Amino acid sequence: CDWSSDVCSSDLPMRPAFIPLLLVMEAGRIGCEALCTRWIAAGMGGRIPAWPLVRSSLVGYSVCIVTPAGRPVGEAVRAAMIAPFVGARRSAVVATTNQALTLVGNSVLSLAAALIAIGSRGWSALTVALFGYAMAATALALVVQLVARWQRFDGWLARIMPKYRKSLSGFTESAKQISLIPARPALAMISGRMLQAVQLGVLGSVLGLDFDLETVLILQGINLVGGAVGDWTPAQLGAIDGAFVLAASSIGVTAAVSVSIAILFHCAQLFWVAVGALVPLVSGTWLAEGRP
Repeated sequence: CDWSSDVCSSDLPMRPAFIPLLLVMEAGRIGCEALCTRWIAAGMGGRIPAWPLVRSSLVGYSVCIVTPAGRPVGEAVRAAMIAPFVGARRSAVVATTNQALTLVGNSVLSLAAALIAIGSRGWSALTVALFGYAMAATALALVVQLVARWQRFDGWLARIMPKYRKSLSGFTESAKQISLIPARPALAMISGRMLQAVQLGVLGSVLGLDFDLETVLILQGINLVGGAVGDWTPAQLGAIDGAFVLAASSIGVTAAVSVSIAILFHCAQLFWVAVGALVPLVSGTWLAEGRP
C-alpha cells in the first residue's frame, strides 16, 4: 500500500468518540490563554470583562493559527480588542507578555520531552532538536521581556508608531509592574500546552501508540519543533506534518500513522478557527465598545 491508501484505510471513522474530546481539549487550551491574558492585565490593575475576554481569545486564536508568523499577529489582534477596557499601553504589555509566556510554555514542554527521550532512548536527531528548541525558546522569551523593560524602548515605539505616541507612552513602566515571568499567567500558559500534549497523546493512542507520559511529551515536542520551523506557513500546514513524518521511526510508527496524527490535530484547530471567524459576525464588531 502507498502512503495515501494507508491513511485512508484507517479505522478512525469507526471510533469517532475521540473527536469531541479533542475539540474540548483545544477549547481548554484557548481558555488557558484567556486566563493568562486576564491575569497579566490584572497584574497591572486592569480588568477585562468576561465576554470581551472570550471574544478576543477566540478571534486572536483564529488569526494566530491561519496567518504567517501567527502568534505576534494574533496577539496584536487580541490587544486591539481588549484595549478599550484596559487601555492601549496595558494591552500592548499583555500582548508582549503573552508572546513571551508562549515561548516559556513551549520551552518547558520541549525540555521535558528532550529529557525523557534522552533518558529512555539516548541522544538522537530528535532529542537534539527538542533540546535545541527548548534553549532557543527560553532565550527568546527572556529577550522579549528584557527589551520590553528597556528604558529606551518607549522612544523606539514612539518613532516607529508616532500615531500612538501618547497612548503607548509609559509602556516600559507598565511592563515593570509585572514580574519577568509572572507565576500565574505562566502556569496557565504551560497548562494550555500540556492540554495540547494530552490531545496529541489521545490521537496517538487512537492510532496505536501507548498513552503514557513519554509518548505525550515527545509528540508535543515534535509538534512544537515542527511549528517553529513552519512559523511562516499558515496553520503550519506541511511543516508539522513533515516533522511527524521525519520522526515516525523515532516514535515507532509508520509514516502514514504519524501524518494521520498531524492531520487530525489540524482538524481540531481548524474547527476553532471557524468558530473564531464567526465571532465578529455574531457580536457585530470585532472591536468591542469600552472605556478609552
